[in-house]
Amino acid sequence: MADSLASIGAQTAASPSVDPIQLHVQVVNNLARCKALIMANEPMYLFAIQQLEAAHTALAQLAAMHNGSVH
Repeated sequence: MADSLASIGAQTAASPSVDPIQLHVQVVNNLARCKALIMANEPMYLFAIQQLEAAHTALAQLAAMHNGSVH
């Protein structure tokens, strides 16, 4: 049974279904965190950059999905 569960996990990891709404929320949340980290009393620029990069990645995925669906 463990083998069958492992194969299901491998299949799920190999072909994840990307939800555009989830990506949109991820972009918005990462940008909000980035802003909060920059506006803090003691700004944390490295963490802000990480959040900005995560937002950029999710936004690129959304753009690719949109460009792939528009003909």
